[in-house]
Amino acid sequence: MTQANREEWLAKAIELLQKGGASFLTIDRLCARMKKTKGGFYHHFGDAAGLRQAILERWERRQTDDIIAAADADPNRRAEVLDASVTAADWGEERAIRSWAWQDPVVRARVKRIDAKRVRYLAGMYPDTPPKLAKKLALLEYAALVGAQHLFEIAERPKKGEDLGRLLREALVARARE
Repeated sequence: MTQANREEWLAKAIELLQKGGASFLTIDRLCARMKKTKGGFYHHFGDAAGLRQAILERWERRQTDDIIAAADADPNRRAEVLDASVTAADWGEERAIRSWAWQDPVVRARVKRIDAKRVRYLAGMYPDTPPKLAKKLALLEYAALVGAQHLFEIAERPKKGEDLGRLLREALVARARE
């Protein structure tokens, strides 16, 4: 048996989470799908709580921190890069994590913290808007994204998400200025 790395374990765990939810993601099932022993699992994660923590860290890094870093890397195209990155992100993973949050208070707390982080970042996309209004606009924009992630399957996902994000942002700013 070849040794699987931590990222391979996490990718398979998230695949199981997406396929069947939190109750489907068991150590036994994960080891069977990986064709690895429990010893390999325990080497990487220690226990189920360690796996949960690693999944959430990976999700935060890939679905939030990396996206923000990509957008901030090009300040002149920040909104465009953000919209394109969010559209290209793994919406299935987002749905699976959010579903898990309804069942697990640790996951729920992490999702709440990440949602707040994302809304704060989006509020910064409205620099010429009073802070309270910028936060409200960001929350509306974020709520539209979360809704889209639940409405659209991968094949139905808007092809031009960056256009949808831009149009929504323009509409929100125009409405706020009325």
